[in-house]
Amino acid sequence: MSDHKVYGDRPENNSKADLVPLRYFLKLVKEIQECSTYLEDPKDDDGCQDLLVLIELLLMICERYPNTGAGYIYRLKRKKVQELWNAWWERNEKKIPAKYRTGTKEAADALFARLMAVKSDVKEG
Repeated sequence: MSDHKVYGDRPENNSKADLVPLRYFLKLVKEIQECSTYLEDPKDDDGCQDLLVLIELLLMICERYPNTGAGYIYRLKRKKVQELWNAWWERNEKKIPAKYRTGTKEAADALFARLMAVKSDVKEG
């Protein structure tokens, strides 16, 4: 007999699956941190980046599994990521086709607002 247990009716409510969201959450945090480092370097400025998609995926996990988000969001250093994005945007805005600029900026602002709204169990410095 296995030591694994089922403790609820949701897909993640068993001891084999309950840490899956955390594994993906931490992977996304690492990818966002790596992407942020890339955004810092002006030699890579080409108007393209993947940060917003990574944030959107992270938010999907935070919204579906709020305890995972609350317990580990502090690792992301959200304010720093937003500062790096804003600096990147200032350097790259004109490299994005004019017809997409406003929508891209609005989407980024909305994603960062949602990201900052994720509650943290750990005080962030």
